[in-house]
Amino acid sequence: MNLKTLAAAAALATVFAAHAASAAITVTTGGTNPPNPNVPNNGITTATLDVAVNDFNLPPQANNSFQPLGAGYVFSQGALNVTYTGNGALVKGNLPGQSAAPAPNDGSNFLSTPMPGGLNNGPNVVTALLNFDADYFGLHWGSVDSYNTLSFYDNGVLVQSYTGTQLVAGANGNQVANCAQGAALANCYWNFEFSGGQVYDEVRFTSSAYAFESDNHGFRQAAVPEPFSLGLLGSGLVGLGLARRRRNKAA
Repeated sequence: MNLKTLAAAAALATVFAAHAASAAITVTTGGTNPPNPNVPNNGITTATLDVAVNDFNLPPQANNSFQPLGAGYVFSQGALNVTYTGNGALVKGNLPGQSAAPAPNDGSNFLSTPMPGGLNNGPNVVTALLNFDADYFGLHWGSVDSYNTLSFYDNGVLVQSYTGTQLVAGANGNQVANCAQGAALANCYWNFEFSGGQVYDEVRFTSSAYAFESDNHGFRQAAVPEPFSLGLLGSGLVGLGLARRRRNKAA
């Protein structure tokens, strides 16, 4: 391998390293609560554009009841599918000591982990597996607890995880209805914006006690990037073409 080849390889490695180092997740709060004539009090949802939102409202449920995920719950929008499995349930209303509807006044179905009555039935984890790469996730996270953990994975590799106390100081399941400041952040719509080419294809909701309650999960499909090597090849071909034109003009 000559010096030029070594230099090119080193430059390429530097670019890859810089690309990887630029990956980041920006966490913010804020959403919208538009009126829904079909499902009153549907909870807070995302204000971000081009997002597929799973509101968990199908199938309909009676108040103060729950439906275990069982073999799996699938959310679909067009070609996008998200499959939920694990120790969780769709809940509507309040089940004292086991699950509470996200404030303010979420009167619709929501996801609760672990499912009511299932605290000691194995891992208290629900996994949402996407059939696509995504670069945004949002959720109405109700009464954030210290023992709640939200984790993102890409191809089975952990990208980032957040505990309740990392996001909300003194997280203790506060049911304050106003998402404004302090403990009230326990009932906000949370936005996780991925950048630097970082994506995820799996979300895990973990809770070591009752419960991790959330609603209106928002997913945004990531744009398919141009293969890095093809981009370099294209740039190289353009450069060669320009150099050849200059030589021809000089001749």
